[in-house]
Amino acid sequence: MTPRHTIAMKERARAFYKEHLGDWVSIGKDFDEWTSLSASE
Repeated sequence: MTPRHTIAMKERARAFYKEHLGDWVSIGKDFDEWTSLSASE
């Protein structure tokens, strides 16, 4: 992979994580409840 492709991939990854950060924060707050619910099934 060329350095230009590597930089482009890193930029896309940063944009993706930034776009979805709020979703993951919400999941993190409810993680204990989610895991306890799925474990009881």
